[in-house]
Amino acid sequence: TKPAAMATATASAPMKGRPGPVPLPTYASPRAMHDAMVAATENLAEDECVRCFCGVVDVSDANSINVETPLFPVAALEFYTHHNLGGALPLPVHLEGRMEALAAEYKTPARGGGQGDYRDGMALKIANLVDCLARFPGSKRAVLTVPYAAVSSAAVRHEDTDEAKCVRELHFFVDGGDA
Repeated sequence: TKPAAMATATASAPMKGRPGPVPLPTYASPRAMHDAMVAATENLAEDECVRCFCGVVDVSDANSINVETPLFPVAALEFYTHHNLGGALPLPVHLEGRMEALAAEYKTPARGGGQGDYRDGMALKIANLVDCLARFPGSKRAVLTVPYAAVSSAAVRHEDTDEAKCVRELHFFVDGGDA
């Protein structure tokens, strides 16, 4: 038999989140998480890296979602957002007819080169994610996988930087409040 908490997983109300054995750090905004990542990596030796950096980010304030940096000014963020959404959202009027020129300007090796192309199947994945959260708010299966640009994950060549992406998946949930 299922535990009581499992039985309510298909109910229409979100489930209350309970931290796992080691609670993830919580960040008040994407900027706060970005700043923590920068701080965690700024004094690393050339042969060091930070592994498994993760946390929970509050994205309830739409004005705090974009994190502008010198490498990614607002125009670059807009280009990559609409480029990678693969048609999941309508293109804003101010970008119509400009995507090719913006690609030439912003799609550079310094900004990830081939790593920065996540379009493959993205519109369908977003629709599936939204459907999951709408129908099953307590689901742990609302995961957006980040596809490889040219190959499936079974055929990744680890010597090819474009195939060794940083972000593999993003987990989404509707939280009914902290337990």
